[in-house]
Amino acid sequence: MIDRRTLSAGLAALAAGCARQSAGLDRLSAGEQGRVASVRSGEVLTLESSLEVRLASIEAPNGSEPMADAARAALATKALGKPVTLLYGGLARPL
Repeated sequence: MIDRRTLSAGLAALAAGCARQSAGLDRLSAGEQGRVASVRSGEVLTLESSLEVRLASIEAPNGSEPMADAARAALATKALGKPVTLLYGGLARPL
């Protein structure tokens, strides 16, 4: 189970490698910044600050579901060790 510090779906978008102007990202507010320390699944990652982030609008297989390992590996390839900025498009996590 993910703890209270986790951002729920609809709360955050991962901005690794994305330009703020593309796909409507210019309408989102910048939040926390950090570096991705680990990837828990194809939709959950952890920043070096220990903040767990659930990616908005992503439903990847988890646990023993088929393709769960491939989903986690794909996200790790794109995000692990990279700096990210969380983007908010409505409700934001209280700081």
